[in-house]
Amino acid sequence: MLRPEALAERGGGGAASGLPSASGVAFHSLRVRPDDAFFALPGAAGHGIAFADAALSAGAAFIVSDRLHPRGVVVPDPAGLLLELGVWARGELRGPVVGVTGSAGKTSTKALLAAALGAHATPGNFNTPFALAQTLVGAALSGRTGPGARLVLELGIDHPGEMDRLLNLARPTYGVVTLVAPSHLERLGSVAGVAREKLKLVDAAEHALVSTQAAAFLSQAQRRKVTTYGLSDADVTGVLSDVSPFGQTLGAFGVQARLPFTGAALAENALAALALAARLGDDLTEAAERLGQARLEPGRLQVHRLG
Repeated sequence: MLRPEALAERGGGGAASGLPSASGVAFHSLRVRPDDAFFALPGAAGHGIAFADAALSAGAAFIVSDRLHPRGVVVPDPAGLLLELGVWARGELRGPVVGVTGSAGKTSTKALLAAALGAHATPGNFNTPFALAQTLVGAALSGRTGPGARLVLELGIDHPGEMDRLLNLARPTYGVVTLVAPSHLERLGSVAGVAREKLKLVDAAEHALVSTQAAAFLSQAQRRKVTTYGLSDADVTGVLSDVSPFGQTLGAFGVQARLPFTGAALAENALAALALAARLGDDLTEAAERLGQARLEPGRLQVHRLG
């Protein structure tokens, strides 16, 4: 798939001679790994071709763009080609794919799901269509395609229609919705607009876990394919104990997970992860132990001892 000639043919363009094959894709020069095909895309503030040489210096195999480059594959729509590769890669995956969205808590919940399920996940808050395409291609080309391989994808949106593009790529088996709240209202218009876009994940997934807060926005039809979760008044509940600034214990499904972080919100995120592990038939003692080793992304409720 990532031979220069194959990409040129697929994208309706041409390739410079003598280029090596790539083993992955990237669209941000700071995220290039050795032997990636670097997609230099047009953008609102500039063009990615300006970073082509930096990508090559970082080890990129060649450039894919709508602009000429001596080590380039030139196609009329490099962005469309990258997304097409993501669709192809998703078709190669046989294991469950979990999509996570919400107005807050997506990245932490993604990390906790990956820990509990022993899954691969998108790094950081890498949650745009191009980021998903890169993650999917990486999963397919690294051999994580069997029925036991799990993938967790964060789905972030800020305007109407973007969730449709993400779902077309992710085609999630399961969904998790953390929160529906006033976010990106300059383009989504209202909390109702946020809910409408976020809850498209419920429609797309075979089954979804939705927080009690977000469940208030579900339609009657959506509610039939949802399990709600929360520390109270939910289909799946948990009990907190031994709470301190340095951790807390979550009891649910007959197991105790000693979480290395505090806060009821993060405990609910961990509960969602444990609930999905239960739905998949995992050993919940092992899932709870993995949650105890989970590491959140930087900047999220980290405790620093100053004296």
